[in-house]
Amino acid sequence: MDNKELLRHLGYANGLYNSKTGKLINFTVQPSFTSKKSFLKLCELQKKLNLLYFNLSKNLDEFIFPDPFYQFLYSVYKEKNKKKENICTFLIRSDYLLDENSQIHSLLYKNTEISENENTTPNTTNYVEKTLIIDLLLKDNINIVYCKITDLRIDNGSVYIRDKHVCIVYYRWFYNLEQFDSNSKQIFFELEISNVISLPSVEFRMINNKFFQVELAKKDVLKKYTTDYEELSDYFTEFKTTDAFNLEKYDQSNWVFKTVLEGGNSINLKNSEGFFMKKIISPTVDNAFIYENKMKKMINEISTFGSFIAINNKIIHNDKDGYLVMVVLIL
Repeated sequence: MDNKELLRHLGYANGLYNSKTGKLINFTVQPSFTSKKSFLKLCELQKKLNLLYFNLSKNLDEFIFPDPFYQFLYSVYKEKNKKKENICTFLIRSDYLLDENSQIHSLLYKNTEISENENTTPNTTNYVEKTLIIDLLLKDNINIVYCKITDLRIDNGSVYIRDKHVCIVYYRWFYNLEQFDSNSKQIFFELEISNVISLPSVEFRMINNKFFQVELAKKDVLKKYTTDYEELSDYFTEFKTTDAFNLEKYDQSNWVFKTVLEGGNSINLKNSEGFFMKKIISPTVDNAFIYENKMKKMINEISTFGSFIAINNKIIHNDKDGYLVMVVLIL
């Protein structure tokens, strides 16, 4: 049995295939590793990060940045605070670049559903995961409807679609100012001050802004909003503006290019202005995807999830909610 055939057997044995088609997903030929101790520490760290973001959400007036999108969000946030009951809810994903040393394999879940189609469009990306989530929630009589923001009807603080009351609005667009027009800006504002839970909320969008993350990388800023700043500060990496980076002639192999724009594959505008370079915590490794069998430069990455609810500053729920292991290509 050659190496590729062995990998195919391992892929099926670990559930790395689309159960609807039987086709293997395009996983890497070498596993992404992290130590069990580091992995468990990151999972427990999530609850402390949740508290940090909650504390920041109550003090956003202290942070003003020259980013037009941040300023738009801030204007919505100010009006929201005047009109809406003091409810803080968020579902958060924290990303970490992994260490090269390892004791356990990153794939701990036996069954993983990932679309095998590399040429997806914005409307079909992650289709398999979306259908799985819909099926899972339907078991608890929770309906999910994919729609345009203009399909929603807002009436006296309540939100409806097809005459059904909406509880949660999960945005899959509007990551950047260029994705708004005047009509969608108004609807976005009305949703933020309505009775629905918005994910991500305007507060979390502000905190997740790259300008904000640069501030949190400063220990004297971080310690104002958490008692766990010594522990958390190790996970906020160093940032440089592109001008400073080029002027000081840093070794580019130790850094990775990060745009201030959000949205991952949904980014529809590449603008070099305001980009930052983020220091690579873990080394770049050589790896290949099974279908391509061509070695590429990658960084291992793990994401942990957390959820949080507070009403009138009383914490109702604070927990960690799973994880995701990925590789990031160095282009």
